[in-house]
Amino acid sequence: MKKKKKKSGLWNLADETIALGLGVDVELYIEVVETRCTDEEMDNIICPLIFGESEENQKKAEQLFYSKLTETELKEVKRKFFLK
Repeated sequence: MKKKKKKSGLWNLADETIALGLGVDVELYIEVVETRCTDEEMDNIICPLIFGESEENQKKAEQLFYSKLTETELKEVKRKFFLK
């Protein structure tokens, strides 16, 4: 079994911040960007959310991320947002 490389505290904080903003668990966020996205897609999700790009670019990043979720995962995100 392959052992995952441990991330530094700064990367953990970034992952947690993005996941919280997207309304998903950090584990799901990491799985999506690391296994379901190309490098370009990963950059298109992370950069607008971390670097505070325009609201339009942030919305595009969110839409791209959500397009990578399964139907079940997407329903759970919508349920969480609705309950807030």
